[in-house]
Amino acid sequence: MSISTVKLKAGINVELTPAALAAGYVASNNIRFRAGMAEKLGGWTQYVSQAVPGVPLFSHAWEDLEGNARFAAGTTAALCDVTGGTITNITPQTLITNPTVSLTTTARSNIVSIIDTTISGITVYDSVYFNTPISIDGIILSGLYPVNAYLSSTSYQIVAAQNGLAGVTDGGAVPAFTTAAGSSNVSVAFAAHGLSVGDDIVFPLATSAGGTTVAGHYNVSAVTDANNFVIAAAAAATFSAGPVSMNGGNAQYEYYIAIAPLSQASAYGTGNFGAGTFGFGSSPVAQTGTRISATDWSIDNWGELLIACPDGGGIYYWGPASGHSNASIVATAPPFNTGTIVSIAAQQVIAFGSSADASVGAYQDPLFIRWSDVGDFTSWTDLPTNQAGSFRIPSGSRIIGALAGASITNYVWTDVDLWTMNYTGSTLVYSTTQVAGNCGLIAKHAVARLGSSVYWMGQNSFFVLNGSTVTPLPCSVWDAVFQNINRKYASACFAGTNTGFNEVWFFWPSAASGGYCDMAAKVNVQENTWDISQIQRNTWIDVSQVPYPLATTYTGTIYQHESGADAGSSPMEASFQTSRFTLSEGADAMAFDRIYPDFKWGLYGASPGANIQISVNSYKYSGQILPSRTYGPFSVTDTTPYISQRGRGKWLDIAVSSSDSGSFWRLGAVGFRAAPDGRGVT
Repeated sequence: MSISTVKLKAGINVELTPAALAAGYVASNNIRFRAGMAEKLGGWTQYVSQAVPGVPLFSHAWEDLEGNARFAAGTTAALCDVTGGTITNITPQTLITNPTVSLTTTARSNIVSIIDTTISGITVYDSVYFNTPISIDGIILSGLYPVNAYLSSTSYQIVAAQNGLAGVTDGGAVPAFTTAAGSSNVSVAFAAHGLSVGDDIVFPLATSAGGTTVAGHYNVSAVTDANNFVIAAAAAATFSAGPVSMNGGNAQYEYYIAIAPLSQASAYGTGNFGAGTFGFGSSPVAQTGTRISATDWSIDNWGELLIACPDGGGIYYWGPASGHSNASIVATAPPFNTGTIVSIAAQQVIAFGSSADASVGAYQDPLFIRWSDVGDFTSWTDLPTNQAGSFRIPSGSRIIGALAGASITNYVWTDVDLWTMNYTGSTLVYSTTQVAGNCGLIAKHAVARLGSSVYWMGQNSFFVLNGSTVTPLPCSVWDAVFQNINRKYASACFAGTNTGFNEVWFFWPSAASGGYCDMAAKVNVQENTWDISQIQRNTWIDVSQVPYPLATTYTGTIYQHESGADAGSSPMEASFQTSRFTLSEGADAMAFDRIYPDFKWGLYGASPGANIQISVNSYKYSGQILPSRTYGPFSVTDTTPYISQRGRGKWLDIAVSSSDSGSFWRLGAVGFRAAPDGRGVT
C-alpha cells in the first residue's frame, strides 16, 4: 500500500456538486481559511458583565480626550455609553404635551413666550417641536426651536423667525379645516399664513374633517386671503364640516429634554461649545421625559463627542465631559433623517434621507442629503459664508445607507445604485456622481471598508468598489446566503471587517430566523476564500480603540472577538465538511487501512492540546446522497500517529469537528494508506 495525500482547495463552495468540486470544502461552522488552510475561528469573551438594554441595532467605538476607550451601542430601547466596564444609559428623552394655546409676543420683537401648564421646568438645554403650527401676531411657529430662556416652571421663551406686529398676550391659534361634501378641497384658516399657490405646508398631526383626513405634506392649491388658503386632500369629503381645529384647538409640543448638571452656574457657562446653550447651567426644577425608542441608529464621533441619529429622528450629541446625563438634540439640524455619517474630508455631519424645509414645517425626503458647515455640526443653513449645503439624488426610491471614506470621498447607496460625494471646498462643496447602477444596498449597515476597497451586500449579490469601478464580488457561498435569507428581515443585514485576518463579514437572517441575524458569511479578500458560520450577532466593529473586534448579540451581550479560544464561557463548536475526492485517478475503488491526521494542534509556542474528531464517509457513486458507510468519528490529538481503520470506496469525504475548551487547530493535508481494490464500484 502507498500513502495518498488529500490536498484540499481552500474555501467553502456550495455552488458545485460535491463530486464536481473535488477535494474542496462544502460546509463549515466557526472556522476560517488562512494561508489556504482551514483553522478554528478565534474565540470571544464578554466585554462587560452586564448587557445593554433593548435589542442592539448599531455600535461605534471612539476615544475621549482623557484617552479612555469608549463604546456606544444604539438599541431599540436605549443609547448607551460603555466605558471602563460600566454601561451608562444616555438615551435622548422626549415629552409630548397638549396644552391650551397660550403665547405672548412683543411688537417688533421675535421673542415669543410660551405657557405650558403641563410641564415642570423646561431649561435652555431643551428644545421644542411644534407638532401643531401656531399663528400669532404675524408670526408662524412650526418646526424645531431651541429654548432661549427659562421663565418659570411652566413658561419659557423661544426665538421666532419673524417679529411680532403689535404684541399679543395669551394668544395664538392652530389651523382649522373646512370641507364640502363630495370635494377633496379643504379650506384652511390660518391667520397671516404668508403662503402663495404652490407653496408647501406640513400638518404633523392627523385631523379628521367631513370624513376625510388631513395629515402630512401638502401644496397650496389656492389662496383665499391673508388668513385662508386651500389644499387638496387625498380623498373627497363625504359630508360638509368645519371649521375643525387641529388637535381640538390645543397646541401639541414635543420637547427634547437634555438633563443638565444641577449647578449654580449661569446658563451660559463653559460646556463643550462654551457660551450659549451648550454650556453648564441650572434651573429651579429639572424636567424629565420618556426615553425614545428606535428601529435603527447611525452613530459616529466628532472628536470626543458622540453623534447619534435614530432612524427617522433628529441628530443628537453627547460629550463625556459635559456633565449631561443624556444626549441632546441639535436643534438647528434637520429634525428627520434616515441616518448620518461624519465626513473626515472636512469634519462635517452628513445627513441622508433628510428633512426638506416646507414653507411651514418640515418633511422627510428619502432621497435628500444635507450637510453641516465645516467644523460646526450646529450650522445647517446654506449661506455664502459657510459650507453647509444639500443635494437630492435623482435616481432610486430612497437612500438606504452611507459610508464615510478614508479621504475626500463619501459613499451613498440608494435601493438601486451607488453615488460618491467628493469634497471640493468650492461653492457646491461636494461633487456628487453616480458611480454605478443595479448595485443598491440591502440594508443600512450592510457595507464595510477594508483598506482602499468598499464591500457591500446587495439584494442578490455582493459587490466591491475598487477605485471607481464597481464589480460583483465572486461568491462561492451564494446559494447558502441568497437562497436562505429571510427577506422579511433583510433590513437587519450588516457587514463588518476583521482587519487582522483580511476578512469582511456579512451577517444575515436565515429563513428560520426570528428577525435577527443568525448566520455569517465571511471572505478572506486577500485569498478570495469564503466560509459560513452559524453565529448570532446584531452589530460588529473592527479593531479600534479597543484592541479586539467588538460585537453584540440580540440579547444585548457585548463580546470581544479574537479573544481566547472559546465561545464566551462555553467551548466553541468548530467544524467543516469536505467535498468528495478519490484516492486514485482511474475507476478503481480503493481500500485503506490507515488515516494520517495532519494538524497544527495549538497556537504558536503554546501546548498542543487540541482534541479533534474525524469521520470518513465512503460512496459508491459520485452523485450518491447518503454515504455507503461512515467510519468514525475518531478522536485524535497530537499524540495520535494515525487512525487504524479498514475501509473502501470510490469516493470519500471527511468531516472534522472539535468542541473542547481552550484549543486551537489548523488542518494540513490528511493522508490515507491505500491500494486499489478492483475496478468499478461494487
